[in-house]
Amino acid sequence: MSKTEIWVIQRDDGYFYYDYDFIMKYPYEEKPKFTRDIHKVFLNNKFWYKFGCEREIKGLNLKNCRPVKVKIEIVGEDDGN
Repeated sequence: MSKTEIWVIQRDDGYFYYDYDFIMKYPYEEKPKFTRDIHKVFLNNKFWYKFGCEREIKGLNLKNCRPVKVKIEIVGEDDGN
């Protein structure tokens, strides 16, 4: 059994940060996107070490957000039967 730990950004209401939109007006702004589906976080490669989460939260000025640790664990193999 192997496992790995990564960090993601979670808002106080349980949603996860997974991407951002550029709002095309002057001055240009970034609007963060949040989702309840943790898969979107992984598909958009929005996971880091804890320091990376803290830097992203500060850099994008994400309110009511905190880094949370996620454990991914392989519990067995499918033998095809």
